[in-house]
Amino acid sequence: MTTEKYQPTDVSVNNLLRMVQSQLSNVSSLVETHAELVNGSLAQDTDEYNALILQLEESDAKNQTLELKVIELIKTAEEEDLNHIEQLTKLRSEFNSLRLRTKDFSDMRTELKRLKSLDPDALKRKLSERNKVADERLNTINAMKRENSAYRKDNVKLKRDHAELMDTALKATELADSLQERITHVDGDVKNKVYSGKDGLECFIYTFGWRLTYIPVARNISVISDLDFHIVIRTNWAINITVSVSDYLVPFMPSCTDLEGKMPTDLYGDLQELFIERLSVSHSHLIDRMEWAKETGLDECGRAITPRELKLLNDANYFSVYSVMHSTDHELAKSVKGISEKSAEKIRRSVDQTYVKEWESANWTREQRGLK
Repeated sequence: MTTEKYQPTDVSVNNLLRMVQSQLSNVSSLVETHAELVNGSLAQDTDEYNALILQLEESDAKNQTLELKVIELIKTAEEEDLNHIEQLTKLRSEFNSLRLRTKDFSDMRTELKRLKSLDPDALKRKLSERNKVADERLNTINAMKRENSAYRKDNVKLKRDHAELMDTALKATELADSLQERITHVDGDVKNKVYSGKDGLECFIYTFGWRLTYIPVARNISVISDLDFHIVIRTNWAINITVSVSDYLVPFMPSCTDLEGKMPTDLYGDLQELFIERLSVSHSHLIDRMEWAKETGLDECGRAITPRELKLLNDANYFSVYSVMHSTDHELAKSVKGISEKSAEKIRRSVDQTYVKEWESANWTREQRGLK
């Protein structure tokens, strides 16, 4: 019973296996058939590809050859163009030359025709006259040459005389300067101006070329003591005054009761100009400081002057560092209400120590500041 039951199943499996094997055999033969076809097709494509590559390489080689030929042809064409241009330029130059020659020939033919129409005898006469005029001019030129040679000799002599005269004039100038220096040293160089004061007082400025050493009367004023000259005011009252000058270039005169209140007002300004002119050479650093002090306002000196002192000074027309520093303590106290002579001394000393000395340190040499 069991064998009969399972036998059809085995048969079915065997049949199925045979059928599968048959199909696999068919598939295998089909694959082999198609593989041969594919391999043949691939071999043909490979041959075609290799043939195309070979053609491409041959085309590149031909293309490079053609490019070289084109470059060569362009170069040859450019050289031919340059040759053509040179030939054209040469032909144009020859053509222009021929044109000029043709024009000259035309002018020459015209001139020849004109000359042929002239009278030869008349031409000979004119030529003779022209030769005569030329001879006269030649004689004149020769005469002028001889005169010119004589003038040159005279000119050389005049130059030599001029050099001798210049040398003599130079020596005379040096002698005059020496005499002037001696005169100035002894008699003084008087300014050509009369200064008229009160009650008929007349003053004259004399500059002497030798030095004096000054000692200031006011103890808080520094005067310049190393001048190589000094100035004297002579009056028609037989009273003469020697003038000193402060280091702020303000002239100072000794007091004289007979002249007090009668001195000319314009005398001080000219004295100061004279001192400034002479000191611009030997003491230019003092002039620089004076100009700085005039340009610097007291309102910039807050470290040395209190607001109250600044107002009192401004009310009395003291606005610059120069206006304070060139005055004496007595003058400052006398001119500014509310400031004593002791306060004036403190203000001037404070401004000098705080601002003036600072400017001197920045702008003067050690020698100019009195340092060694």
